[in-house]
Amino acid sequence: MANDKVTGTGLLIMAVLVVGTLVGLGSWLLGGQGQSAASGVPVTDVIVIDAMAVFGELERPPAVFRHDRHTERLAAADPDGKVDCTACHLADTDGRISVLFNRRENIDQDAVQAAYHDRCIGCHDERGGAAPRTEACGVCHVAESTFVSARAPAGFDNSLHQRHVDANEKDCDHCHHTWDPAAEKLTYVKGQEESCRSCHRDQQLGRVSALRSAAHTHCVNCHLLRESVAGPVTCAGCHDAQERQQILVLDEVPRLERGQPDRVLVHSAPDDLPQMKMPTVPLDHLHHENAVTTCRACHHETLAACNVCHTLQGIRDGGNVTLAVAYHAQTSEHSCIGCHELRKDAAECAGCHAPMPTEALADRYCDRCHHGPSPEEVAAADGQLTPPPQPQRPPLVPLTLTGDDDPETVVIGQLAQEYAPTVFPHRKVVEKLRAGIEASDLARRFHGRDDLLCQGCHHRSPSGQRPPLCESCHGAPFQQKSIHAPGLFGALHQQCIGCHQQMNLRTDCTFCHAEKTEELAEAR
Repeated sequence: MANDKVTGTGLLIMAVLVVGTLVGLGSWLLGGQGQSAASGVPVTDVIVIDAMAVFGELERPPAVFRHDRHTERLAAADPDGKVDCTACHLADTDGRISVLFNRRENIDQDAVQAAYHDRCIGCHDERGGAAPRTEACGVCHVAESTFVSARAPAGFDNSLHQRHVDANEKDCDHCHHTWDPAAEKLTYVKGQEESCRSCHRDQQLGRVSALRSAAHTHCVNCHLLRESVAGPVTCAGCHDAQERQQILVLDEVPRLERGQPDRVLVHSAPDDLPQMKMPTVPLDHLHHENAVTTCRACHHETLAACNVCHTLQGIRDGGNVTLAVAYHAQTSEHSCIGCHELRKDAAECAGCHAPMPTEALADRYCDRCHHGPSPEEVAAADGQLTPPPQPQRPPLVPLTLTGDDDPETVVIGQLAQEYAPTVFPHRKVVEKLRAGIEASDLARRFHGRDDLLCQGCHHRSPSGQRPPLCESCHGAPFQQKSIHAPGLFGALHQQCIGCHQQMNLRTDCTFCHAEKTEELAEAR
């Protein structure tokens, strides 16, 4: 999509007109029911029409439907180049179309089948040679489709949210609503705005529609009914990875005010405080808001506090994920540790972190987060303690390394045979690491001390002490006391070359080693 398509007050959100019913998530082709995902052509607009599945086992394979391809052909057939969505979707008196194809609800099996056969086959027959033949059921109901879905998730970050806020003139009830059981209608309550996922889950629950159905019904209709330039109404407009990269991103996004505190004290649920072993965690909530692009980075479903769903023992509402795992899981995008681990993948961080054993520093960093009031203090104050203030930019302790502790160069020659000893620019590397830490608030928080600065290379040395030589732990050819430790040759090359590879630096031998050309010539 061109940039002018997403500027101004245009709305860009999840939008695709779903031809099949979305009662079951199987309606979306992610690998395909009854098809070979490896052999198909990847496209964005594939929909699998398996609406009849709600009535029982399917007699034939579901039909594979190209939504954007159909809308493009309908638009090409129109003198004005427009496509009328009511050609396939029924509209109410307000002009809002139904997300279901040619019907507003699934009445019974015969009615749903007739809705597709009458409109689809009838449309193809009307167009004669311009459309595929429809006499044989196997034309549409195929066991293996030619296409597979390449649909990218339609994200909704803070920048896109702010553009919707501006487009709706800060009238939040266009999107945010809750069910009022007394009035039996949807209402808006200021200050209680929630994520769509708070109510709309993967599957329909009673009268609450599934997230995909709710999003497409609400968002597509909003885009269609806007008189001014609005967001897309095609699958590719929101789900094509390349088109998503052209979405306008605001340089500055105002804070999403919802009464949230600037600082919070992270701890277990009140009933779990007596069993909590670690000190609490003072969290700079405002600073973390500025470090992520969406609240879902942490609040992945609802905006409730983590300890509501995640307890020390784990409960069903939290997927039986304990509070400790919720905060410390290294592979989760939503946990504290997991998010920080992802930041380590950046080239300026991965140089040290990628070659380092993941458990090497685990026991040295607990106090970087767990330095708040004790659980007993929190319990005594009924959870009303004010978190101690934290500077948004942590101070960096000046380096005190001098003399032998910070030599300008270090000669590594224990293994020199074909090449001359390596002259390692120790001070230059230390200054480079320090400059990188200085530029990152996250790195300053965790590495802003002399003893931690050195851990990038001296990964198993006692914190705060002058590190021993590498051969103290890595023998030649191996360390006899620990057969799992690499030998000195392997350790040096694994650490140094591994760092260079991650940081996209040279890794050829002569970058570190000068050739001993004369000695080699004499040896030959």
